[in-house]
Amino acid sequence: MDCKLLKEARVAAGVTQEAMAAAIGYKDKSSYCLLEKGVVKCTVDQAKAITEALGLSVEEYTKIFLT
Repeated sequence: MDCKLLKEARVAAGVTQEAMAAAIGYKDKSSYCLLEKGVVKCTVDQAKAITEALGLSVEEYTKIFLT
């Protein structure tokens, strides 16, 4: 996962870490922050939820999650 691209996509979409945490079922932003920093791994279900929350294209999804 390319953490830098994930953060850039979130910021470009105007979505907060709090909103992303809620979108993938985390209780608070600190858990999402760990995911965005690459400390914890992203599951397939989380990648799908992030893709939907940010409105990522297939190309963006591929660059972020399949690298």
